[in-house]
Amino acid sequence: MNHLTRALAVLYPLAAAGLLRCAVISEQNGATGYGWFFVGCAVLFGLAVAHHAWHSGQLHADHARLERAARPPGPHPAALADEFAIAWHELETACCLTGWDSHGEQHDPDYCTLKDRTT
Repeated sequence: MNHLTRALAVLYPLAAAGLLRCAVISEQNGATGYGWFFVGCAVLFGLAVAHHAWHSGQLHADHARLERAARPPGPHPAALADEFAIAWHELETACCLTGWDSHGEQHDPDYCTLKDRTT
């Protein structure tokens, strides 16, 4: 939504209120035809406000749909790279492959650097 459409979204209800005020003044002064004309114009401005709100919602939905379609499928590459870096760090700092695979519950007595825990 750009600045012009935001300005119109504010000006439409103000114009409708002004036209309704003109309709009331016309009715008070006996100009019934002009009163109904002003009421009709105010209704048109009200419909313009409703259409503007609907159109804005449609534009937002279309924008979101296009953005989703433009994204590559699967996880975000940076997040995936972070997960790989964390996993490699955990594997490199593990005492042995069995300990890394079992989250420290089991250890390989032949290759484990924590031989005091393997009993």
